[in-house]
Amino acid sequence: MEGPFGVLHVLLVSRLGKESGRYQIPQPLSYVFLYEHQEYFERDGRQHLWVSSLSGEGQFIYDQQNFIYAYGDTEFFIEKLISKGFGKSEISIPAPHCHSYHEEFDGKEQLVHDAYDWLYSPLQNGDER
Repeated sequence: MEGPFGVLHVLLVSRLGKESGRYQIPQPLSYVFLYEHQEYFERDGRQHLWVSSLSGEGQFIYDQQNFIYAYGDTEFFIEKLISKGFGKSEISIPAPHCHSYHEEFDGKEQLVHDAYDWLYSPLQNGDER
């Protein structure tokens, strides 16, 4: 998807005492924000990340299970994934499993929340799965 993007950071657990909830960035962002904090978003289980194209191309939800849900032109997304070597496979979540909230990412949590004046709203039903 082309930018700019709207970003919603659904913080489920904070090791820093921040309130769990939905944090929305009030201005459009480019990929730069996502790349700067990529390791935190990908390797720490304290959140979900919703990224919406402001041009209407679609939305990606990257959840705590490391699944990406794509909304929009799914045929385009499928073609793009196939061109990058991805294919169909069975999806499973190991049971039992756990989510790690790594101490090494506490500073990244702080950086993400200090980067913008986030708009806060409480968690909604279904946010904590």
